[in-house]
Amino acid sequence: MIDMPVAIDTNVFLSILYKEMDYQKCVDVIKKFEVNDRIISVITLTEMVSSIYTRSEEKYTEGIALLERVVVENNIINVTKEIANLAGKLKSKYNFSLADSVILTTALILNCDAIITKDPEFEKVEEIKIIKI
Repeated sequence: MIDMPVAIDTNVFLSILYKEMDYQKCVDVIKKFEVNDRIISVITLTEMVSSIYTRSEEKYTEGIALLERVVVENNIINVTKEIANLAGKLKSKYNFSLADSVILTTALILNCDAIITKDPEFEKVEEIKIIKI
């Protein structure tokens, strides 16, 4: 296993939850990292719940269980004033959604070495390594 902190974008979890075509690759990439090194923003939890309730409420329990298996409770990071401030700047710089800018900022503030994502928008990010699935 790789011992370095990484942030995980919401779309990776959704791919696994809904068993999309690339879900096994998502699982394999996540498994390369120690569970204590996997970090998400509380925004990821919000996006997952929203997606679940939009697509299929029955997936709620399975989705929350997935998050709990992949990320320890202490590594679900709340939005602080520092995160909110920098996220606003990065949202403007990259023309990201608010959620993506908060996820990016959370990774930066917590000194993550990379972000695991399926989102092509992250390819233009200069401040952190992007592990694209």
